[in-house]
Amino acid sequence: MARAEPIHGLDPKASLAVNAAVIIRTRLDEVLAYKSCLTDSKAVYELHQMRIAAKRLRYTMELFKTVYEVHPSYSARFSSALETVKALQDHLGFMHDADVLVPQLTEHLTHLLEESFGKDHRDEPVVGVHFVDFDACIGLLTLCHESRAERDARFASLLSDWVEWEAQAVFSNLIVLLEEAAVGPPPDEPPVAPEETAALASHETPTDRNETADAEIRPEPTKTVRPRAEPRRRRPLDAARAAPAPSRRHPRAGADTPARPPEGGTR
Repeated sequence: MARAEPIHGLDPKASLAVNAAVIIRTRLDEVLAYKSCLTDSKAVYELHQMRIAAKRLRYTMELFKTVYEVHPSYSARFSSALETVKALQDHLGFMHDADVLVPQLTEHLTHLLEESFGKDHRDEPVVGVHFVDFDACIGLLTLCHESRAERDARFASLLSDWVEWEAQAVFSNLIVLLEEAAVGPPPDEPPVAPEETAALASHETPTDRNETADAEIRPEPTKTVRPRAEPRRRRPLDAARAAPAPSRRHPRAGADTPARPPEGGTR
């Protein structure tokens, strides 16, 4: 992986916009250094390095995004340039995935084919038709073919987008924006309110903010508290023990006849 270029020209006493311009410009130059590789779809290494440089540029711009969001004349232009860098990274990332996947598939395909040729254990030429899973080989070849076609289509899409970006002078306008912000915003331009900047960062709409404010003002509904019912009083334990036991009715006698005659009595 290519190393990031060191940052030169930082000034601890300067404003954040001045130092941000130096850092972003350095990362942008790293991306533009690989511009020539866009003429060759087989320049795998150079395209991979361009992808890494685009990733660094994107993360750097996202880090300093709040510096440019506070002024209306910078916010939309900076966000548009950032979206372009994201699209560039997405193109190059898709192509890199295909460049990594296809060699792994062909290596597995080679392992499937290696037992179908050469010499056997008797040092005789290998003969037979059942040494290879040809269905699996056909599947691997189909996947390789499709991955190559998709990569070529993505490379063509990248070239088309790059021509449009150059026609719109996206990267040149970004450099101009960095220089303008380093000097300072126009004196007659009021900065964006902090709450509006926070809303833009969180993608919060005015409707969402109104609903949130209404929810904070609206009082919570009063809960009705029902009185607890008094528990039933239990009979004291001593009274329960002192109560006479109920008589047991004998099947042949009356209600007061005990179920068992006293000892020594007659039946």
